[in-house]
Amino acid sequence: MTTTREQFEIMRQAMEEEHKKDLAALARVQRFLDTPPAASTANGAHEHPVGPQAAAAAPPIDEEAPGEEQITSLIGAALDVVRSRPELSFSPRTVLQALEAQKFPLVGDEHRRLVSIGQSLKKLATRNDIRLVRHGKGREPNVYRALKTREALTSVPAGASEMRM
Repeated sequence: MTTTREQFEIMRQAMEEEHKKDLAALARVQRFLDTPPAASTANGAHEHPVGPQAAAAAPPIDEEAPGEEQITSLIGAALDVVRSRPELSFSPRTVLQALEAQKFPLVGDEHRRLVSIGQSLKKLATRNDIRLVRHGKGREPNVYRALKTREALTSVPAGASEMRM
């Protein structure tokens, strides 16, 4: 079987086209490797470097003026919302509304945001930073309140064992 010049030219063009696709794919992989991964900031989460390069990668600490503390985590923001109005009771939905009013960066649909806030409030209650006023049932959500100063001073964190001498 002999290959004619036309068949040879068709094969050469096909191979060149395949070679161009391979080069383009390699270029995309190279761009991916040269680009540092984007840190996830979903619902206040931040990526922290680990290992010896952590100290070198840490951003410089800026001196902040008193009272200008920045809240970067969802748990911290939820705690701030609940503590800002100690006379009120809060459900995950009311905390979500307060955070949205503060333009706190939340991602995902409303259900995911509510679940994240609900988990944050549950964790804060477990750590005795806030208290669970009413345990929700069915479609009724859990309701939380800020601890009064006296409660905060005398409360023992959940799961803490008694000290023995």
